Order: sequence, then C-alpha cells, then structure tokens
Amino acid sequence: MTLTSQQETNIWVVSTAMGILSILAGLSIIYSYFRFETLRKFSFELVVFLAISDIGSNMTYFLGHRAELVGEGLCTLQGMTQQFFELASVLWTVVIGLTLWSSVVRQVKMENRAAMHGFAWGTSFIIMLLPLSTDSYGPAGSWCWIKDKMPGTVWRYIVFYVPLWLAFAWVCYLPPPLHYATPLPPTIAQPSHPTPPNPTY
Repeated sequence: MTLTSQQETNIWVVSTAMGILSILAGLSIIYSYFRFETLRKFSFELVVFLAISDIGSNMTYFLGHRAELVGEGLCTLQGMTQQFFELASVLWTVVIGLTLWSSVVRQVKMENRAAMHGFAWGTSFIIMLLPLSTDSYGPAGSWCWIKDKMPGTVWRYIVFYVPLWLAFAWVCYLPPPLHYATPLPPTIAQPSHPTPPNPTY
C-alpha cells in the first residue's frame, strides 16, 4: 500500500513526538546515573549505554521523513545511523541479559567492558557498512533506511530482523533458568514453624 504525502507526514509527526518522549526518558536515566552515587554500578552502567543507543536511534527521525525533501546524502546518513543505533539497542539488550544470566546462573561476574563495547558498538558498525556494498540505503517508506526492493529486502533480514529475532529468543529463554537459579529468601525457602507451647495439665 502506497501512503500519501500527508499520511507520511502524519506518521513522521507521531514518530517524532514519541521520539522526543523516548529521548527525555533516556536522558533521565543518564542523569540519574551521574546524579545518584548509589546507581553507579556496573549493572546500571549497561542500562545507560542502552539508553544512549535509544537516544541516538530516536534522533535520526529529526533528519526528515521523505527522501525527496532531505536529499540523497542526508537520506543515506539517516538510514545508516538508524541502522547502527537500532541494532546497538538490540545488542545491548543481549549484553544485559547475558550479564544477568552469567551472574545468577553461572555465578560468574562479567565485567569485561572492552568486550561488551566491542560486541555492541563494533558489531553494529560493521553490520551497518554491509548494505553500502549494494547501495541499499535510501527511501524506505515514511523515512530513510534500507530500500524496500532487492537486494535491500535481503539486507533488512540479514542486518536487523534476524539479529532482532535471535535477541528476542534469547530474552525469552532467560526467565526459567533465572527463576530456578535465584535463591529464595530464608523466610520463604525455609518457613519457620513456631513450636507449640507445652500444654498445661
């Protein structure tokens, strides 16, 4: 279905409004991390980088919403930055889940920051470059991303949808092992039964 110019504009307005709210939420997370010393922990640090990814992703919508209006160069830039930050958000979610699983299930702390940043930012950057090999960044409906025609359709699955589905499967896998590996509080795990008083005869 082809959208009219007015429909595309309406979608862009709504997306931009939601993007502003998301950016404000992300900034509040970053502010809280630096404002409150008790939050400056490794686990919350990962959430900060996830928030940075989300902020970057939402800022790409401010570049425009129609290729003929933003120009070819800016359209390509929007598509690349959107691909980079959207995938980075997905990969930081994977990192957070992996860190939680390793800490709770394996009882091994993962604090190799270099490896985590290399995985999230580095992988996103390399994958972002792949569609350039076929000049596949460009108009994608209401904004610019990967073109919705071959080979762009294939690239969409390779560089975003498949990683997204794998991350979703990983997140769905996490709850059962985390549930069984998390020790219950003593009052729940070993309920105390008060000794009944000795009967008086």
